[in-house]
Amino acid sequence: VQGYIALAGAGRYEDAYRLIRQSNPFPSVCGRICNHPCQAACNRNDLDESVGIRDIKRFVADKAFENGMPVVEKKRKSNGKKIAVIGAGPSGLSAAIEAAKRGLDVVVFDENARPGGQLFKQIHKFFGSKEHRAKVRGFRIGDELLAEADAAGVNVVLDATVIGLYEGREVVVRVGDVVRHVKGDAVLVATGAAENTLNFPGWTLPGVIGAGAAQTMMNLHGVKPGDRVLMVGSGNVGLVVSFQ
Repeated sequence: VQGYIALAGAGRYEDAYRLIRQSNPFPSVCGRICNHPCQAACNRNDLDESVGIRDIKRFVADKAFENGMPVVEKKRKSNGKKIAVIGAGPSGLSAAIEAAKRGLDVVVFDENARPGGQLFKQIHKFFGSKEHRAKVRGFRIGDELLAEADAAGVNVVLDATVIGLYEGREVVVRVGDVVRHVKGDAVLVATGAAENTLNFPGWTLPGVIGAGAAQTMMNLHGVKPGDRVLMVGSGNVGLVVSFQ
């Protein structure tokens, strides 16, 4: 942490970004959606306020993309090992890039037409200043992540639905009208986390949905959830969905 803060303060953004990526493949994502528990435990709070770790990651990552620098090391020579990753969200792409950097042949399957998982489904536009990518849609960052994966030698197959997973690490996937059987030395399932629900009497009735489901309907399928909406909760997602 001290290292990349010092590098960022000296204007050495490329070096800072590469140092962050040694332990965090996607600082551009974590710099936006992390709830930064480390800042609550920061010793600097005893003096004035915590060090803005999340915002520094975001700033450095944005500088990296703005400068168009190669942020991913070239893929190493293949070691003959293969891995199949199910899901092209931040978790799946992170694992895929790290595996490719270590010489594995990596293929990623995702049922959606765009990469990034919840980045393009739920995160509509970011709040804050222009420096913090305000008004930037999540799917733009998803596209940047796909570019990073491609630079690392990862084969990302979109519009691909996994319909079977069998012994022997065999994945059966449907791409259009074609069904493929893929075997690997390992299979990573990174299909995303389920949305938390607010349990109350009647929460399973038709028309009662989560904010994430509402954004998936609008941003992915182009379907308006309804004409009148009662939103329970005023967090970032609640406000974004209400505005949309």
